Amino acid sequence: MNPDQLSRVTLAKVEKAEAKYHARGYNSTYEEVYKACFRERLITNPDKDSVLRLTKFVNSWSNRTRYSTLPHLEAVLSSHTKTNDHLRDVRLEGDSLESGSLDAVQSVFQELSSVKHFGPTGASKYLGVIQPQLCVMWDVPIRKVYGYSEKAPDYADYLVKMRKLALRLLADAGRRGITDPADNISQKIGIRVSYTLATLINHYVWVNVTMPLQKRNTPISTQHEQVK
Repeated sequence: MNPDQLSRVTLAKVEKAEAKYHARGYNSTYEEVYKACFRERLITNPDKDSVLRLTKFVNSWSNRTRYSTLPHLEAVLSSHTKTNDHLRDVRLEGDSLESGSLDAVQSVFQELSSVKHFGPTGASKYLGVIQPQLCVMWDVPIRKVYGYSEKAPDYADYLVKMRKLALRLLADAGRRGITDPADNISQKIGIRVSYTLATLINHYVWVNVTMPLQKRNTPISTQHEQVK
């Protein structure tokens, strides 16, 4: 699926994608790190234990992060507590997403990406957990579809593209009398926590781009594989 096809997003298409995502068991591990108390630690006081837990999570999605990188990842998050605290009030679909916020999230992304043996996929997964109301994860196939360089991918630009999808989803839901499509879909699918619009857009793109490239009967332990 190409970007033009993905841009034809509707409430029904996102709900269908989330149902596929949920049926494969992908939400079970995600819900554990989606809790507000855990995200609060990562934003205000990212210590060794919280960074280890986050890294184990992204590794369960085949990120293959070396544990020798943990002190470096912890240092990056610790140096950006003020930035992450500011970004928690910025939503992908909100009016407060402007150049300053995009520059801020790009700064955190670049520093995480520069950690050796981590890279842009791991950085987006970290941010997708820490700032689920704003950040959309990506991987190699998604970057290829959207034409981003692997050496220095423009994550802020990707968020702008994902914002357009989120706004189109909101508009389609509004025409159907649904003011909160994220909560509506979360309840219909039976997700224990109410996902954000950014998270649902994340799953919508991944299901339509990356999942078709995976081999059939891929075990859950290799979910979100960076298909190359």
